[in-house]
Amino acid sequence: MGYGDDQLQDQTSGVMSVERREYGRFEVALTLEVTGPDGDKAVGTTLNLSDGGVLVGVRFTPMPGIGDLLTARILSDEEDAPPRPVVTMRVIRITENGIAMAFVEPTSD
Repeated sequence: MGYGDDQLQDQTSGVMSVERREYGRFEVALTLEVTGPDGDKAVGTTLNLSDGGVLVGVRFTPMPGIGDLLTARILSDEEDAPPRPVVTMRVIRITENGIAMAFVEPTSD
């Protein structure tokens, strides 16, 4: 099955479901530092990315819950790289491959 298919198989239950994604996605491998709701940090790799969110291969102990807010920033190997922005994301699904998160719109304070 590819990303354009109308049906996806849930990787944890094996159940087929109708594709309801709003945004197209593409495979990309970026190294992220993800900060959990309790402040714990973990490093993971993006598995795919879309305008609405990202699937990251990352593990926390314990794993965050659905609806929890996490933050992430792209890590760079370059010593003189400018600081990367931190984005806030909401956990929408936990899979055996990682955590699916939707981008949260920034609020003005």
